[in-house]
Amino acid sequence: MGVVHSMDDGQVNRISKALQDSAKSIQGINDKFDTVDEQWKGLQDFNGKINHRVENALTSFKRLDDTINDKVTLALDSVTHATDDLTQVVQSMVLMLQEFDVGREMNQLPKAVIPLMIPLIILMIELAVANAYLGILLTRFPDVSEEYSTYLLANAGTVMMGLTVSLVWLGLYRGRLS
Repeated sequence: MGVVHSMDDGQVNRISKALQDSAKSIQGINDKFDTVDEQWKGLQDFNGKINHRVENALTSFKRLDDTINDKVTLALDSVTHATDDLTQVVQSMVLMLQEFDVGREMNQLPKAVIPLMIPLIILMIELAVANAYLGILLTRFPDVSEEYSTYLLANAGTVMMGLTVSLVWLGLYRGRLS
């Protein structure tokens, strides 16, 4: 069973060789398509990984944005509350300063200071009495009595008279304030 054809052996060999070369070329093209297909799959895997990383980065940026917005909102609320509180304090201070009467306070100042001055006045009275008593005692010494008795007795009398005048003035002034 043979194939009947009108070609000679040389033509058959050339066609056979051309078909073999075509088959090799087609096989080479198939190998190149396989390489391109592998590269394409690798590129798709790389693209998937890049997409995953981009999605992770976008998620991180969204979390960062939410955190910053929360912190800025919290800081803004704190500043708003502090400013409101400061405004209320300043308004109450203005009202207090408007109600403050300097003349009345100056009239009330002696009433507030005199009770604080009473212990100091008592101390001064004690010192003055001790000074006068010491002067009187020193006049008992014969040497001191001859030279300084007049001076010491005059000093004791002046101190006692000054204390008496001061106490009378203090009593009258206090009575007038009441």
